[in-house]
Amino acid sequence: MRANRAGNDSGIYDGKVHLAVAYLGLRDLHADLNVPDGISNRLREKVTHEDLYDTWKLNWGGDEEAAHWSKAHLWQYLEENHLLRIIVVVAGIGPRAAGMPELQFGKKNTWPVLTDGRVSWHHENISISHVVPEAFDGGAIAAIRTGDWIRIQLAENEVHVVCRKGRRNGVRVATTRELLSRPDRKRRVHEIARQRLGFVPSFRILLDNVSSADSGVSPCDRA
Repeated sequence: MRANRAGNDSGIYDGKVHLAVAYLGLRDLHADLNVPDGISNRLREKVTHEDLYDTWKLNWGGDEEAAHWSKAHLWQYLEENHLLRIIVVVAGIGPRAAGMPELQFGKKNTWPVLTDGRVSWHHENISISHVVPEAFDGGAIAAIRTGDWIRIQLAENEVHVVCRKGRRNGVRVATTRELLSRPDRKRRVHEIARQRLGFVPSFRILLDNVSSADSGVSPCDRA
């Protein structure tokens, strides 16, 4: 996926695998921001013990004894020792889907953000924004689900979803074709289109006539 980025030194993040907490549109995200630990709790319900242990092992080397801990114990240990890597993924807020509203987290989120929209400059961590193609246009970001492994490579301006099969033995990134072939991707795009119907007709007409983020989000020339 291609994107613009902003934030801290890429060396802190490059090569590290993050666990995705995925949202379609802003409603569910805002709901989680309004409760303590809403984002992390969403991940905790979906993530497996294997996900927690294997990402820790890939990122930091892990501890063989921890393979036998309970999921709750492992989560607590990783969280308390700042070893839990999370990335918030917000799809469906690009220019054609929603007019690219600005994501504002305040101090309620200090994790990296990946989105087809834009992120407030007040955000305290890195933001990977303006991902194209946006989810509404069928882009791969629409296929990302909570619990997916995301590898960040800021030095190359790349973000990859890690394949589930065989990932304990290393990292194999999913191809764009693999992401686009996920069976629930079309359902997610349809959900974004359904949310878009909540806008007044005049605004939807405006959204239909703007270009994508990589073209500057400008009025399309219909002449």
